Amino acid sequence: MVEMFTTQRGFNQAERATFAAFIDRAYTQFLGLVAEGRGMTPEQVRAVAQGRVWTGQQAKERGLVDHLGGFSVALARARALAGIDENARVQLRFYPTVENPFEAFGSLFGSSAQGVEGLMRLNAALSDPRMQRVMAAMREEDANARAETDRMTIH
Repeated sequence: MVEMFTTQRGFNQAERATFAAFIDRAYTQFLGLVAEGRGMTPEQVRAVAQGRVWTGQQAKERGLVDHLGGFSVALARARALAGIDENARVQLRFYPTVENPFEAFGSLFGSSAQGVEGLMRLNAALSDPRMQRVMAAMREEDANARAETDRMTIH
């Protein structure tokens, strides 16, 4: 699994299954969040959404959004819902705060940022052709040592 995201090759069957399971979990979580926000069950959302990406108008027609518009429309709606005058000066804060990539991967895979960073660094090191040659030489030396030990125990 250390080499799962290498650019040297595609996924093997185990990695493909692991990644597919991750996508399935993420989509199930997404459906739950949409269902909670829309006052629907996850099954109702799944039936409406059908795993597709809809345009804004299509999403509105299907009850997946209430209003159409960009950031400024959303900001005006938030002001109105909060009872803030449309001309009042406000300071915007963007959430969630930006995570570093290791924190983001860690939260996706249920690991620490340090663990993910360590795995990614290990993957980079193990993918280096120089390291692969060293490891091949070590495997060969190990095999020779085992063969020598086997010859000594046979005689």
